[in-house]
Parts: sequence; structure tokens; C-alpha cells
Amino acid sequence: MRSFSQSHTFRFAVAIAVTAGIAWLLCTPGSSLPKGPDLPNLDKAVHFGLFGLLAWVWSSAIRPRTLRLMPLVLLGIACSAYGLLLEWVQLHFADGRSFSWWDWVADSAGILVACIIWLKRGLLPAKHGAA
Repeated sequence: MRSFSQSHTFRFAVAIAVTAGIAWLLCTPGSSLPKGPDLPNLDKAVHFGLFGLLAWVWSSAIRPRTLRLMPLVLLGIACSAYGLLLEWVQLHFADGRSFSWWDWVADSAGILVACIIWLKRGLLPAKHGAA
């Protein structure tokens, strides 16, 4: 019997929660979020990581371990479109936020890396006898 954490319902709930969490983070005024270290382009690294995570959890929710190229490409496009939509929302509706093409590029790069890792992971044969 599969545990709840291995179930399709759980993976889908996690993907929805991550999607909503990213929207909340990106639409919350920056002054309301904890101040991080003052590193150049740290916000781009955050975008890269958040959207890489987004692609990863949706890949897991849709088809664990068997997701192939075309559905993965469509998933990547959908995640990237979501990033672009959030940039537009920031421009028009989020106080203290603005639209940035570079944020969207970082989003898309994170998505691409996550999808490539997922695809490679799914194509590699399982190791027998590995703990």
C-alpha cells in the first residue's frame, strides 16, 4: 500500500501549494519580506530556485518517473508563462514590485534546468542493489 506522501493526491497538493506560495512571495511588497544578504543578483538566484522547484513539483505531480519529452516541454512552457504572468501582476497590482524581463529569464532558466534534470533522471536505468 502506498503512503500518503507517495500518492498522486499528495504530490498534486504540494504542487498547488508551491504555485500559490510563489505567487504570494512575488506579489508581497519587498519591504514586508525578511531582508537577505546584500549579494548582487540574489533576487535572480531566488527566481531561478523558486521556478526550478515549481517545475520539479509539477513534474512529480503529473507523472512521476515516467514523464517524457513532449509533456515536459509543455510543462516548462506553462511554468514559464506563469512566471511571465506573475511579472505582469507585479507591474499592475503589487505595491512596491515591478516587471523585470531578467526575473523572467531567471525563472525560465530554473525551469529549464529542473526539466533537464527530471528528463535525465527518468531516462537513466535504475541501479539494482542500490540502498
